[in-house]
Amino acid sequence: MLANHDWMHIHPANFLNKSEILAHASVPTDAFNRIVDHVGKHYFPQPNYLLLDGKLDFSIYEIGRFIGGTGGARRSQSRR
Repeated sequence: MLANHDWMHIHPANFLNKSEILAHASVPTDAFNRIVDHVGKHYFPQPNYLLLDGKLDFSIYEIGRFIGGTGGARRSQSRR
């Protein structure tokens, strides 16, 4: 799961506090490509990695933010 949402400071949580962004979620395309390569090499091959219908599962929390932040994604060349 790529949890690609801004990290917000929300405590103490109430209606009067304005949430402060602690870290922005956008990931440049080159950084995302490194993430995909790392996950593909180190996590997908694990025997206990989640499979759905016998296929690898990788989800993205906010697809619109993902597309806007990276400009899209590439398909990994190392298919397993």
